[in-house]
Amino acid sequence: MKQQTMTVLFYLNKAKTNQKGVCPIYCRITFLKKRKQFSTGQFVNPKHWNSKTQRVLMKEVNCDFINGVLSIIKQNINNAYLRLQLEQDQYEVEDIFNLYFGRNGKKEDTLVSYYNKYLAKINRLIGKDIKELIYKKFQY
Repeated sequence: MKQQTMTVLFYLNKAKTNQKGVCPIYCRITFLKKRKQFSTGQFVNPKHWNSKTQRVLMKEVNCDFINGVLSIIKQNINNAYLRLQLEQDQYEVEDIFNLYFGRNGKKEDTLVSYYNKYLAKINRLIGKDIKELIYKKFQY
């Protein structure tokens, strides 16, 4: 079994700095070279952010609270990742993201996807039970 790694990165989105001079902290989950990012809901002054440790420096007033929230987010993402490792053989970064946010991890079939599966079954019957012209009518 090949080891698959997941990384969690916290970074500042300096492009969204508000009038107070603080910018939001974003979280990025990377798994199998695919990324999913979201806002953590926390704001910090860019001068008080250490990008190497991904933590708020002690100069910030509520640094302990923000660092605690970031730690909890990372822990919950790791728990979702471990749960998927135990329950499923194949999963993607979307599944980790959905499980973290408490959304249903199973993808529901839509009418179009169901009909595409039906067309694939009919395609296998060409030359046996149906003609290609009938298949093209179904496809249209």
